[in-house]
This record gives sequence, C-alpha cells and structure tokens, in this order.
Amino acid sequence: MSGARKQVAVVFCDLTESTALSERLDPESLRTIMLGYYAAMRDCLESHGGVVEKFIGDAVMGVFGLPTAHEDDALRAARAALAMRGALDRLNDELAGRVDVRLNVRMGIEAGEVATADDASAGQALVTGEVVNVAARLQTQAPPGGILIGEGAHALTGRLLTTAPLGAVSVRGKAEQVRAWRLLGVREDDPAINRRFDAPFVNRDRALTELDTVFAAVVELHTCKRLTLVGEAGLGKTRLVRFWAESATRRGALFGTGRCAPYGEGGGLRALADALRGALGEQQGPATDVLRCLFANGTLGAAPDETVWAVATCLEAAGAPVVLAIDDLHWASPELLDLLATLEDRLSAVPVLLVCTARPDGAPAPPSLELRPLLADDCRRLSSTLLDTTAHQADVLEQVVRRCEGNPFYLEQLVALIGDGMDPEQVPPALRALLSARVDALRPGERHVLACASVIGREFGRAELEALCDGDVGEPLARLTGKQLVEPSGARHRFASTLIQQVVYAETAKSTRADLHERLAAHLDAAGDQPGTVGTHLALAYRLRCELARPDAETVPLRDTAADRLAKGGEQALRHGDLSRAVHLLEDAHALTGDGNPLVVERLGEARVAVGDAAGGVPLLRRALELGDERMACHARLYLSYLDGGLPGVRALEAAEVFEAAGDDLGLARAMVRIGQQAQADGRFAQARTALERGLGHAILADAEMERAMALGALAVSLWLGPEPASVGVSRCEELLRAHGRGRRTVQAVVGCPLAVLHALNGDFGRAEAALTRAEAILSELGHAYATAFIPMFSATVAHLAGRAADAELLLRRARDAATALADAQLRVTAVRDLARVLYEQGQGAQAYALAREGMADPDGAQPMMRAEFMSLTARVLGELPLAEEAWTLAATTDSPLMQARVLADRAHVRAVHGDAVGAREDLAAAGALRAGKER
Repeated sequence: MSGARKQVAVVFCDLTESTALSERLDPESLRTIMLGYYAAMRDCLESHGGVVEKFIGDAVMGVFGLPTAHEDDALRAARAALAMRGALDRLNDELAGRVDVRLNVRMGIEAGEVATADDASAGQALVTGEVVNVAARLQTQAPPGGILIGEGAHALTGRLLTTAPLGAVSVRGKAEQVRAWRLLGVREDDPAINRRFDAPFVNRDRALTELDTVFAAVVELHTCKRLTLVGEAGLGKTRLVRFWAESATRRGALFGTGRCAPYGEGGGLRALADALRGALGEQQGPATDVLRCLFANGTLGAAPDETVWAVATCLEAAGAPVVLAIDDLHWASPELLDLLATLEDRLSAVPVLLVCTARPDGAPAPPSLELRPLLADDCRRLSSTLLDTTAHQADVLEQVVRRCEGNPFYLEQLVALIGDGMDPEQVPPALRALLSARVDALRPGERHVLACASVIGREFGRAELEALCDGDVGEPLARLTGKQLVEPSGARHRFASTLIQQVVYAETAKSTRADLHERLAAHLDAAGDQPGTVGTHLALAYRLRCELARPDAETVPLRDTAADRLAKGGEQALRHGDLSRAVHLLEDAHALTGDGNPLVVERLGEARVAVGDAAGGVPLLRRALELGDERMACHARLYLSYLDGGLPGVRALEAAEVFEAAGDDLGLARAMVRIGQQAQADGRFAQARTALERGLGHAILADAEMERAMALGALAVSLWLGPEPASVGVSRCEELLRAHGRGRRTVQAVVGCPLAVLHALNGDFGRAEAALTRAEAILSELGHAYATAFIPMFSATVAHLAGRAADAELLLRRARDAATALADAQLRVTAVRDLARVLYEQGQGAQAYALAREGMADPDGAQPMMRAEFMSLTARVLGELPLAEEAWTLAATTDSPLMQARVLADRAHVRAVHGDAVGAREDLAAAGALRAGKER
C-alpha cells in the first residue's frame, strides 16, 4: 500500500528573537550555536521515540507515531517538549561563558490524524494534515519558554499532565478558535491516574481466589513464587493486583510496585528497584550498599549473584511476607526477566510473591493466570455507575456494552465519549492510540491482511480476503489469531473487536480503501453475491474517491453502477420483508442519484412508511407521481390510495392494466391484493378470495415475500370475517401456513393474527394468546412498524371475545394512536370502530356515539362494512329505528355473519326500545344463529 493515515502527535518548536540573534553574532558562531541547538532538540525528540520531521530555519518539527505508533505518543510528545526546554537551559549554561546570548523557544503540541507514506526509510517521512498546522499555530501563541497543547493532545493526556487552561484562542489560518492549555509538567507515571480506579470492581472472583491461594502457599512454605496475570490492555490487570494487595497488606504483607516502561532513561531494572523501595522503604547495611546502583538508576552495580544475595538479605530482614508487583512485563528488559527468574529460584527461605502483569504478545512462560473480558451483565453494572442512566436511553447503554467487548478500559472511554456528547460509534482517541500501537507492531504482511479484512467488515471469509490479498493468507491469519486480533467465527474469521476493525480501516489510506472496495465488489459480483452488498462497496469506493478529488469521467460511472446495484438490493430487501436493510440500501441509492431514478424514489417511500416513517415516506411517494415513469407512478398511487383512504380497488383496477402491459408481477400482486381488500371492505369475502389468490400467484412469480404475506394475511382475514365456520377457518389457515409459512416469518406472523381470533371464536384462548405472542415477537424483530397497530388490534379482539372489555379498550386506544402515527387511515378507522363498540358495552354511550360519528365522517368509514357498523351502533345509542333498518340493509348485502349478527343485535335493541318485542326476539334469534354458525 502506498500510504497510510495515522494518529500522531506533533511538536513544533521555534526560537524566539532569532533575527536579533543573527544580527549580533558572527555567522560562524551562529552556525556553531544552531548546530548545538538542533542536536539538543533532536536528542530529546528521539530519546522519547519521536522523529525529526524537518528543520525549518530556526524551527524544529518532531512527530511521534512514525514509523510505528505507540499508545502514549501524545504523552511522549509532552515529555519531549519539557525535556527540550530543559536541554535548552543546559545549552544556555554552556554558552554563557563563551557568548553573550541566551536562546529561548516556544512550542506547540497537537495530536490527530495525518496522511503519511508507509516507508520512512527514505529520510524524512512526510506527514500532512490539520494537526501539523494547529501545532505550528499554537507555537506562535505561546509565550517565550511556554508550551501550548491543543485539544487533541489534551484529550489523550489530560489526567497525566499538569496544565493551565487558556480557553479558546485564535490561530492564523483557522476560521474557528481552538482550545488550548499551557503545559506545566507531567504527573507521576501511575495507571491509577489515567484509569477509573474509583469504579466498582466486578466479576474477578476467580483471579482473586487464585492470588489468595498462591499467597497462602508462599506464607506457609516460606518460599518465593511468581504469578503472571495475562490479558489484553484495559482488562484491569494492574487494578486487580492493587485491589488484592489491599487485603494482603491487611494480613501483614509488605507491598511494593514498579512498572516496566516502554522507553526512557534509566536501567532496565528500575521496575524491580521501585517495587523493592515501595515494600521495604529505606534500609541501611552492606546489602543496601550493593544495591545502591539498582536503587539509583535501575542498573546492576555488582555481579548478578551478589545482587541476588543483597535482594534476598533485604527481603529476609523485612520480617514479613513481601508482595512485589511488576506491571507491564511485556516491556521488561532481558536483564529484568533474568533477574526475576533467578530470584524465584534462589529465594528458597523468604516468603515473597512476585506478581507480574503482561499482555498476551509479550507474556512470559507459565505459570500465568489469564484475565478474560467481562460478561455483558458485568459491563451493564459498570456502565450504570459511570454514566448517568437517567440522561441516556437504554439503547445507548447497550451500544456501549456491545462495543466495549467486555474490556473495562474500552467501556470507560466510550462512556467518556458519551459524556462529551459524542457518538459512541466513534473510536475514542485513547483507544485508537492503544489499538494503533498493536497494529503497527505487526509485520508488514500482517498489516496488509488486516487492512484488506477491514474493508470486508467485522467478519470476513478467507476466499474474499485472498481475492484482495492476491494469495494465500493462512499463515498471517494464524499469527493474527495468535495475537488475538482476529478470531475464528464458524467457517469464517472476524476481528476480535469492532474497534480494532474500525481503527485498521481508518488508518488505511483512502485511495487504498477505494481500490479495495472496488476489487471486493468485483469479486462479490462474480461470485453472485447480493446486489446490495456489491452496491454498498461500490458506493463506499465512490465516496472515498470524491473525498480525494472532484467527480470525473472515471468516478461518475462508478456512482451510477453503485446506485443501480443499491436500488436492486433495496428492492429485493423490500420484497423479502427486510425493511431496515431496504431503507438503508435505498437511502444510499437516493443519496447518489437524487430523484433521477423513479424506482428508488418510490421504493424508498414505501420502505420508510413500512418502518413507521410516514412523514419521510409519503412525500417521496407523491414525488414519484411527478417523475414521468407511469409504472412507478401506479405503484405510488396504489400505495397512497391505501394510506389516504377512499376506494383503493378502483385505483388498483387502473394500475393493473399498466402492470399487465409491463409484465410487472410485483405490481399485479399488489393490485390484486388491493382489489381483494376493497371487496373485503364491501363485505364480499367470497369474491375477495378470488382476487387475493390471483395476487398470491403473482407474488410468488415476483419472489415478493411482503406481497405474498399481504395476500395470505388478507385470505386469513376473509376466513375470520367471511361465511366459513371458525373451525374451517382454523384448518384453512393452518393449510396456508404449511404451504407458504415454512421459513417465512412474516407470513407466519400475518396469518397468525387472524388465526388467533379464529382460535378465540372456538373458545381456545390459550392457542389464541400464543399465536399473538409469536406474531408480535416476529414483527418486532423484523422492525415492522405496523406491528404497533395491528398486534394490539387483534389482541383487543381476542380480549373482547374473552370478556375482558377493559383490556380490549386499552389495546384499541394503543392501536388507534399507532395507526395515527403511521398515517394509515384504514387501520385507524378500524380501531375507532372497535373502540366505539367496546366503550358502549362498558356503559360509555356518549364516548361511543362520538367515535361512531367520527368514523362515519371518515372516507374509509363510508365503505359498506364500516358504514353498516357505525350506523348500527349510532342507531343503538340514539334508539333510531330507521337508521337501524338502513344499517341492516347494508349488512344484508355482505357475507359476513359476525358483522350481520352485531347489526341484528343492535336492531333488536332499538326495536325493543320502540316496543316491538316480537321483532326484537326475531332479530336476536337470527343473530344467535349467525354466531352459532360461525363458531361451529
């Protein structure tokens, strides 16, 4: 790969008053001074792991994170800047006796993303990016001798530095002010400073028990043992040791801790020296004299055997068990590892426990104890204490739990991100620094494999990966698995963490990513993969290229091909009922083409309405009417006719002719279903069956699962409301499920709802409730917004049949509100009809009457089935016999025994009020016969 994107820290240092200096000094003297200045600055930068990017006149620019990233690059930059100021003071002291000048500098530090060449071996590794400009501009704002750090660097180092906030400062070349801090110093290098050690301690009982067991053996046997806790960075190894050490000290142990540093001054034994000093304090005697160099600078001042004797003597003189904790053993020098091994062997009569912590990549040989990630419930407990749960939705907390992958440090950083008002899907800067360092430590071939895999996604197949890597990836995959960066996932592999995948992807050059996305799309297309997946990769390639340059003759065809594949994938997802994917793909296609593709506009409108976004979907459907594509206009008109109410069957007949001429089976399926639904609204259920079965046939030909489900659901509704006995309806619904429901969850749900009512009509309320529960679970999982309306509606019908009118009322109010939110006029008027009936039966005649009048005024309330019901109930409330007769005249034209029975019962009530007892008895008898025939 030709380049990369990296998170680095930049130090920009410049001399003050350099012009006056050149005026006062002879050029030879000035050259000598400047060479000394450059050398001192270079030494400080390089000793902290930085590289000198360039010398620009009197300015020095150092970069940390090249060629290899470190998790603490921003902290290294701050330490280097302080060291540079100290080195300049020493240089000035040297110059004081020779020339009458004093050098002074000011510095700026910032961290952030830059673009850089992969190969730094050619000398200066050029970096470009806003971070460079900000560091340079901050330098100009610093006072002589001052060091300013920017927001990016402060976010990575804030707790580890002593700073003074300056607020927002104006810098040349930037329209907006930038926040800055004055760097005063660096705090003690202690993990407790930068980690939330105040958070509760969860689910580490196994590790604590193991430490107790080993420590008890040390005390009992009066011997030395070593135990190493191994785990990824952030799992809480150091905190676990310190937590356990508190109880050990209460039991009489002496405790000291030291940390192996990845770089810096001092010998490789400093961690052991710090641990000994912490446990034993200051001692006097011959043994202490031998260890003088060890305590002073972390080096051996005597032969190894003599050093071991001296350490043993000091430990034995302590008169108590000693626990020495050595953190970050993966950074230990060979001398320290050798000395620890020797101490473990030689300290046979001194109770000492050496507790080390290490990451898997640098873990020593056993005995070791692996620290595993926390469980999801543990992460929930932890996040609830770190984050104000009342201020954030539960789904945000679940997002944090999912993304942290059981790592407490990841969780802390994600919680901090939310606390700052940021999106938890971003990668916090501290995590990016940590993960970048892991990735940069890999071999070039391994990094290339990871980069290719990151383009595929969190999970990837070997064939896809080898297509991008141009060769076998078995060995690098095995090594990456061993380093816990990837892991097997069935027959595939996946990144061990989504965050790792995001970091690797972000640090791959955009031009490289674009090439890989295009190559992957070609591979997937040739392999017959889903068009939506192919289109997604092409769209990503197009957007990446547009971020690098304006669209041109090469990128415009790429855009068009991407939009075409996305549209096909979105339509396919919509047909199969995968609504969230349909919305995602169609929105991506629409973003590329705007209103240039009528199919995309119309299908996106449908998909948005289906997921409950009527406000976003209906305008798109109306827009589709104006784009000059008659077939897509018919689709939009058909959909809108249902939402707007009225007579969708009339529109469907008109549309069917267009669909027939175009050979559009999907359109014909929809038209036939609408015609069938119109027949149902007219109360002609036997006639509806013919149209619905035709619609089912076209849906099968179109491979349209949503339309198949609509046709089958409508057929099941006809079996509920039509003339067939309920027992026959149950049998036929079960036949429909056997024929069409296997593997089709939407079908199972939409047929299951009317089947539940049929079970209730048969008196089997247990099976009815079970069917509704299954349907609700399926539709909720699929993200079908209409579940919020018709699940409560069917549930209310079952509750009503079971005699639970109050429950039915609550459910129907929910259904009405949901239908209103969905802008579905037909569903709403149906909920209003049923709610009016339930309210009347509970003695709330005035409210029932108001709802009935509302329903009669609704366009959908004018259709025969609805109008008969509203008129009948109104007649019953008001006692109006002519209205009751008119309602029966309408009801008699239908073949719905349940509706006819309700209308006859209402007329019987009105007749009784008017003194027609004989007529009332006849109506009640007829209603009873109709119900009995249906409930057989």
